[in-house]
Order: sequence, then C-alpha cells, then structure tokens
Amino acid sequence: MTAPRTMKPDLIAIDLDGTLLTRGGVTDTDRAAIDAARAAGVEVVIATGRSWSESLEALQPIEATGPMIAAGGALLHDAATGETLERSVVHPEVASAVATNLRRHGHVVHLLQDAPEAGCDYWMIGNDAVSEATRWWFERHDVNARWVEHLADVPTLEHTVRVGTTAVGSVLGHVVEEILEELGDRVLLQAWEAVVESEV
Repeated sequence: MTAPRTMKPDLIAIDLDGTLLTRGGVTDTDRAAIDAARAAGVEVVIATGRSWSESLEALQPIEATGPMIAAGGALLHDAATGETLERSVVHPEVASAVATNLRRHGHVVHLLQDAPEAGCDYWMIGNDAVSEATRWWFERHDVNARWVEHLADVPTLEHTVRVGTTAVGSVLGHVVEEILEELGDRVLLQAWEAVVESEV
C-alpha cells in the first residue's frame, strides 16, 4: 500500500491577532516556519482586519513582501510599502448614514481610510471622550488620525473602507437595530473585543 500523496499549497494566508501575533509579538518559531514555507515556494500572505500601518509589528519581523489583505478584505496592499493595490470602499451615502447614527447616540466615529489616498489612517468624528483602548491602540501603532467635530468637516468620504466606533456591546444594541432598519443589507455589521495593553 502506497502512502497518500501530500499536496504542497501554493499559498498560506495568516491572520494576525491571536494567530501570528500573540503576547510578545511574532515568535521565533513562527518566523522560522514562514521562512521554511517561502523556501519551499509557498507564498505567505497576511490577512487581517487591521490596516497596513496597524500591521507593521507583524509585517516587519517576517519581512513581508507581495500583497497583504487588510481591513477585513476591503484593502489589498503591497506588504512592504503600503501601496494600495485594490480597494473596496463604503458608499459615501452609507458611510454618512452610519456615522450620523453613531454621532446621534454620542459615539465617536472611526472612519478607516485608504491611507495612501486619504492622507491619514482614520478620520475621527466627535469631541466626546475616546476610550482608553482606542488611545492606547493609536499610540502603540503610531496611527495617523485626524480629529474633527462634525461629519461635514471631513473633506470626502470616498476613501472610507470601514465605519466604526468603540463601545460596550450592550450599549450599541439599539444603535445596531436602527442602522439595520435604515440600511438593511447595504451594511455588514461586525463586532470584536478590543485588544488592550495587558494582552500584549
């Protein structure tokens, strides 16, 4: 009886938070495994919900080249330079509607941008108190965020790839209901726990 043939993959896509990035960063073991995969002719691609600049703590240690998937699939970047190769933006009408709803309920709005085109990583709307998790995250990753008081102060929404906020889930429940009632299947809503300093 012959042993089954094993097929070598052409590509391996790797998530960051809780996968490649754990407490303490990228491990030597993971770096060695990635090097071995590349040496065997396998393309290694990072796929994450983070932006390119927020991913540098993983991209640099593994000397990433070629494309990377960022912002949950909304952006395709050159991993080494951050150049945008492809993008899928939020329709400005939808971005405006979601941001308006969040502001009506007193939430600071995070408009994630196609940074090479927008000139910043985020437009942040509202002068309300920003969560400590957000402040820490921005400082840790040297995020280029521009702060304005009103949505109308953002020069354009055409580079927006995600509209978000940071808040306790139970507080956002009724906001989510309102957004879905207004926009239906024009939006995809996601939520995840914040990464905090004690976890890195």
